[in-house]
Amino acid sequence: MDGYETEQEQIEALRKWWNENGKALIIGVVVGLGGLFGYRGWLGHVTAQAEVAADLHAGVLVALERAQPATVITESARLRDEYGSTPYAALATLAEARARLDAGDTQAAQTSLEWVVAQAGQEEVVAVARLRLARVLIDQGDIPAAQGQLDSLPGELFKAQVAEIRGDLLRDQGQAEAARTAYREALATGSENRAIVQMKLDDLGLELAGETGR
Repeated sequence: MDGYETEQEQIEALRKWWNENGKALIIGVVVGLGGLFGYRGWLGHVTAQAEVAADLHAGVLVALERAQPATVITESARLRDEYGSTPYAALATLAEARARLDAGDTQAAQTSLEWVVAQAGQEEVVAVARLRLARVLIDQGDIPAAQGQLDSLPGELFKAQVAEIRGDLLRDQGQAEAARTAYREALATGSENRAIVQMKLDDLGLELAGETGR
């Protein structure tokens, strides 16, 4: 899957942000619910839930790195079942999708990514899931569905990645010139996959040159 490293870096940035800011968000929610629940008891419960979920998610990432897909899948399912209200459930399910892709089970990976799109509460996490889902759908030849995922993305999020995937879609549809424009946009907006995007752009140039020379 092209661009996975870039997307993984984005998820790591999201995880770091949550570790730095998550407790403040939890406290904000607790304050809002203070009139309904005992403040201290609720705060302790929610904080404990978040800490356990964070530890489980860390274990999922270690298992993914060590190529232990069974552990990734089992622990991700546990996070969804027991800690589905925490951001770690969605992040772990992204890892699960990766493990399933590595195992060649694209349908199961698609299901995992669709869960993240439907259930994750963080816009950035949903956006990453949509990007990965679009790539899976392209590999499956479902161009309209892949296009739908891209069209659902907020305009300002991950511009370079969106442009690259649009280029892939257009290339697969035989729209070489439009694909080249999309790849150039990806490069212009700071793609971290510059070498890959440039290679795709160069390949399209060779294809067009070959067609012109016929």
